[in-house]
Amino acid sequence: MAERRRLRFEHDLRHPVSPAEKPEDDIKSASAAGLGFLFCFLATVTAPYGEIQLGTYWNWDPRQTSIFVLLLIYGPILRSGPPSR
Repeated sequence: MAERRRLRFEHDLRHPVSPAEKPEDDIKSASAAGLGFLFCFLATVTAPYGEIQLGTYWNWDPRQTSIFVLLLIYGPILRSGPPSR
């Protein structure tokens, strides 16, 4: 069993799988980023906890700021999209 694992490890070192070989993973990650962006955007726009907990809709609370930064991260991911062949 140990010999089989060693051979598999050596094979993986010699023949790595590049992301270009699995385009379905790129499509799945792009759609997941779109869904994450949607939920993040809705949480920012509606601010369901802002007025109730903080007394105002936006005051640079760490939760609100982290969602805003997450939107900034999602933007370039969605803009680039999955790689085309």
